[in-house]
Amino acid sequence: MKIEFKCPECGSDGLEEVMVNVTSTSFVNDIEIEDGVINCDYDNVEVEDGEVDHYQCVDCGSFLKINGDVVKGLIGLALWFEKNQ
Repeated sequence: MKIEFKCPECGSDGLEEVMVNVTSTSFVNDIEIEDGVINCDYDNVEVEDGEVDHYQCVDCGSFLKINGDVVKGLIGLALWFEKNQ
């Protein structure tokens, strides 16, 4: 069963998982310098370790909460959807 996210604050459908203590590696495809600013194009991003700090709306940044507590982890996310569907 597919679940659709809808932010209770702004109505956006964009949900973001914010993690901490993450090791991320990626292959650098291309490097450009323009007006003194360096830009890299990345591919094959891999993420290891880390833990979920919180979930938030992509558009307004509002944290998902249950009874005032910030939702952390998949169990908390499942409970949030249970209460907000």
